[in-house]
Amino acid sequence: MDYITCCLRNLNCSEYKEPILLKSKDEAVFYLVYQEKIVLDVIQSYNFMEDFGRDSARKLAHNFFCYYQTEFSTTNLHHRKVIVNNQYMSAQKLSNALWFIKDNSVTPNFATISSDSQLEPQLIRRSVYYTDAGGGYNLADFNMKELHQAMKWYNLIDEISPKIEVEKVDLANSLVNMSNYLRFDIPSFQRAYYFLDLARKTEFLPGKITSYISILESLFAVKGENTHKVAERTANFIEEDESDRYTTFKAIVNIYKVRSDFIHGSEIKHSTQQSLPQTSKELDSIVRRVLTKMYSKHPELNYKNKKDKKNTDTKNFEEVNDWFNQLAFSKK
Repeated sequence: MDYITCCLRNLNCSEYKEPILLKSKDEAVFYLVYQEKIVLDVIQSYNFMEDFGRDSARKLAHNFFCYYQTEFSTTNLHHRKVIVNNQYMSAQKLSNALWFIKDNSVTPNFATISSDSQLEPQLIRRSVYYTDAGGGYNLADFNMKELHQAMKWYNLIDEISPKIEVEKVDLANSLVNMSNYLRFDIPSFQRAYYFLDLARKTEFLPGKITSYISILESLFAVKGENTHKVAERTANFIEEDESDRYTTFKAIVNIYKVRSDFIHGSEIKHSTQQSLPQTSKELDSIVRRVLTKMYSKHPELNYKNKKDKKNTDTKNFEEVNDWFNQLAFSKK
């Protein structure tokens, strides 16, 4: 039997009573587990303590972790490494799916595969932390309803993520790196997701704000006059009331000034620096509203720079640009 785990930092569920089964497309992904007897099976599995030590065992015992087990153990070393790699990446997708519910800094700490047979355990650990919108590492509490709601977004993230066959996974760097998939013509929804992941992985607020803005620029098909276009299209897309549109428009314009100072290496004023946490939180909320509406209600706006000739329902950059131009006139 194989035990596959991924320890999670900064996650809590005050309603927790027993392992929580999380499903994607009606199929089990893993259980969320906290201080259950199964943790003893994991840390007592073959060479777990010898290879990973008491600290890893303690973290599994005192944090929520993702868990599933297989009836039989795979003996193929490459497959074992791919399994633990995929468990880690599934936990990353879970954290980003939870972000669609609310701001959080839930972070995969390490992932392992171990066995009740004499098979060497494998571990993946990354020195990367997700941070909340203010750049903090704070415990986030999700109730049962929110955890299950997050799987809707997990499904969507999974759909837009690149797929690769097990035999072709390159584990030279232990993990499949998102940079491997940044090609010239990847769809806009996928680019926006990469920028979201990047934004959540930095505590440096000017950098976080910059990545948030890149999400909006990717989704709204802007080229030239970026500040005005992004501000106008964001406001028109998520706000119905005229006064709310103006408030959001002004907020984006002001946030662009912070981004510009950072990108161009300019001095950031003390007053601006003091307001960075609130600015980042405000933009985080705006971006969440945009992504939620775009992903769930307007999948037709997931464009490529060049139209997919095999799929007549897809749009290219210019068609999405025209779509938002027409939206602007409809709001007049």
